Amino acid sequence: MARAHDILRQLQRTDKHTLGGGNRLLWAPPVPLFTASPGLWDEAHYFKFPVRPLFTWTLLDGDGHEIVLRTGTRRWDPSALTRTYTGETAHGVISVKETLCILPSDVACCDLELKFHGKGKAAVHLVAWTAFEHGAGETGVARPALHADAIRFTRPAPGLSIAAAFGLSTRPHSYAFAESEGSLPPPVWSLTPFAEKFSAGRLPDTPPPEATTGAGTIFMGLHEVLHVQAGTDTRAGFGLSLAPTPAQAEAALRGAYGEQAPPASSAAHWKEHFGGVPRFMCSDEHIQRYYWYRWYGLRLNTVGSGGLQYTHPLVCEGPGDRRAPFASSAPYQMRENLWRHDPALAQGTLLTFIERQRNDGAFPGTVEPVRQGEETFTHADWGSALLQLDAVHHALPFLRQIHEGLVRYAKYLDSARDPEGSGLYDIFNHAETGMECMHRYTAVQEDADIRPGGKVFRLKAVDATVYAYTLKRALAVITRDLGKPGEAEIWEIEADKIRNAVRSRMWNQAEGMFFDLDAPTSTQTMVKAVSCFLPYCTDIVSAEHMEGFQRHLFDAREFWTGCPVPSTPADDETYCAEPLWKGRRIGRPWNGRVWPPADSQVAEAIARSAIAFGDAGLRQKAAEFIRTFIRMMFFDGDAGRPNAFEHYHPVSGMPSAYRGIDDCQHSFVVDLIIRYVCGIRPTRDALVVDPFPFGLVSAAIDDVVIRGRRVKVEIARKKFTVWIDGKTAGSGTINAPLAFPLA
Repeated sequence: MARAHDILRQLQRTDKHTLGGGNRLLWAPPVPLFTASPGLWDEAHYFKFPVRPLFTWTLLDGDGHEIVLRTGTRRWDPSALTRTYTGETAHGVISVKETLCILPSDVACCDLELKFHGKGKAAVHLVAWTAFEHGAGETGVARPALHADAIRFTRPAPGLSIAAAFGLSTRPHSYAFAESEGSLPPPVWSLTPFAEKFSAGRLPDTPPPEATTGAGTIFMGLHEVLHVQAGTDTRAGFGLSLAPTPAQAEAALRGAYGEQAPPASSAAHWKEHFGGVPRFMCSDEHIQRYYWYRWYGLRLNTVGSGGLQYTHPLVCEGPGDRRAPFASSAPYQMRENLWRHDPALAQGTLLTFIERQRNDGAFPGTVEPVRQGEETFTHADWGSALLQLDAVHHALPFLRQIHEGLVRYAKYLDSARDPEGSGLYDIFNHAETGMECMHRYTAVQEDADIRPGGKVFRLKAVDATVYAYTLKRALAVITRDLGKPGEAEIWEIEADKIRNAVRSRMWNQAEGMFFDLDAPTSTQTMVKAVSCFLPYCTDIVSAEHMEGFQRHLFDAREFWTGCPVPSTPADDETYCAEPLWKGRRIGRPWNGRVWPPADSQVAEAIARSAIAFGDAGLRQKAAEFIRTFIRMMFFDGDAGRPNAFEHYHPVSGMPSAYRGIDDCQHSFVVDLIIRYVCGIRPTRDALVVDPFPFGLVSAAIDDVVIRGRRVKVEIARKKFTVWIDGKTAGSGTINAPLAFPLA
């Protein structure tokens, strides 16, 4: 069984560079330009705000001449990026191992290990340096200052100033500040003012500029003298901390260089994270690797300590412009994180949206770290995620905490999105379900794709309606738990009303499919889309709906492409396998690309239908599809190179690398692996263990915490065994579920 310390090694690779500590600072440049250069010069993000650069470093020989470094190897794992360099001096060759990491305290650290391949001893000068651009008369930029051997400065961002502290792990031998007109240069020593200022073995200790005199760049450097000797390792380190205040930034920087070196501290934090989730191993290397890669991505995009508008831990959707919690993906992150031993992160995701609830009761489409302008709205499947969370970590205090907010949200949906009381719910523009640029919208409003935001229209949408249905089902469950049987009965009646409306008005018997309705005319649009399958994730469907489901979904001329499932079927007039909309490449097209959040839903639809209707063939299809879905998210099928891009080619599986947004957390995969590969599906009253037929030689999962009990499952070909709290609970065969009481 994989242990936490093995996961870092398992995820190790040479083609990745992203660094994060599970908090506010993330280094994941969408289009990196300087990954072969020392340090971290490409763009980072503090919360959602770009920060560039972090830092770089230069080595000088005893005469002050730059030691030109040749790049060697690169190795990455979630805890650190390690690169090697070699450079020649008059006295011998110096090799350097650079280890970069970001700690949970939002400190980016650089650890250097030098080896001297020559005779005797030699002096080497290390200059760690950084810089930032400023505009003419720009506010929010405080004058840099040397304070207790660290440089303090601030970086302006919309709505706040970001405090920074930059320092060596030891007291600097010298330092310098310099202001220059012009923009930020590449991380090249000869382009800095310091190249001409370094003299007599030191920087000139020039004070910081009194005030900026116009647009330009401020450079800041710290110098340390290193004495290298053959056969002896020489170490040095430095870091840059970002925080709300200068004092906090400096304290975090000093704390990074305590008893444990930053790389070891980073590794320990990542091991702690991996130790807080179920241990999993599997004979299918792609499934095993992706299970752990997803847990990496979830922590990478976590903001764990709050701050600004965040008062709870949460997960951002991804790097770059997705560095915030989005309503469209937040419920899927809940479904992943509910399997953690501690439910705080899953709970915090929902609480974040409730605390930022709009006055009209709607949840914001995005929870920005700083309020900026009018808040958007996005329909999302909160109900399903909440029921899953409650089945694993039942907590009445949490249910009391969220009850009022969810009731207000449900009332908003009724009043604003179904004012006529039809039981079917409206979307007003093409961004409101997270699915943009689709035929389903332009079929009712020709210019619905106007960006940003889209032209307002009214579409009674299958997905929006299903999400309202699951929300009301969830409210019925939690209100009954809270001792409100009368209210629970009302929610059950309202949910039944939605189910009946979907069956009677959205279902087309002749086509065998659920369709959106054009609200003004109450007519079905007859436009097929991946969202048309969402009712199959619920008990809305009955046996009569299954023939159409399989006929459309598994048809290669529609949805069952080489890498299924395209967001728009291949026989649609707007379908395009490439990321083009009306002939132009855009960032987020839904007219044919495969989107992981939709694939997660389709996987759920197939698997749930297989269980509900006892269909062995569908169980096989579900296993086939989940396996294909996971394998799509590897570069060239290479089991050592998983990825998590926004969308993929529906035939080749090529990812949207042009967007530069890898490690996107907008789907659920861990949840599918635990519930269908391992077969662990807790209900309100029992634990069902029912692995699907993936044809595995072996698989095992341990330390699964469900309502305070610890569950383990081992699979050996067609047989499986279950342990609860360390005791054997039963054995069975694939496709023959076992159930155990959890009381």
